[in-house]
Amino acid sequence: STELIREDAAGLLAVSYNIGAVRAQNQGWQRADIVQQFGRKTLPDLGRHPLVGVGGTITTAAAMRAGVREYSRQAVQGRALSLQWLLQLRDHLAALPVEARCSYSPLLQKRGEIIVEGLTILEVVMALLGTECITASDAGFLDGALLD
Repeated sequence: STELIREDAAGLLAVSYNIGAVRAQNQGWQRADIVQQFGRKTLPDLGRHPLVGVGGTITTAAAMRAGVREYSRQAVQGRALSLQWLLQLRDHLAALPVEARCSYSPLLQKRGEIIVEGLTILEVVMALLGTECITASDAGFLDGALLD
């Protein structure tokens, strides 16, 4: 699934979408289908805050951008990814057969089958929110719960 979360003086705003890479792949969704799925529920106004992404797709992309062959939290945390670079990566990987995609990088061995769908979801979210850059975070729900 995809969650959009913002916290400000008014409190926490969270909206969840039943749109994930595995579901997109299983349903055979293309970009237009993903846009349509997001259109079923109003996108929250996130203001002009920087966009931070967590989860498998963005951390895998950030690790690939860092040029590491083995996942590294340090290589991922805080790495900015431009929409243009994410589109180039997605289009390059989409042109490869799944087997070639999975062997393209050791980072894709477990995610190669769904990375194109994940990158498409990420691209659609960025386009709908009107942002050209997203920062990857290796932190996740557990990290936030521990901090809280």
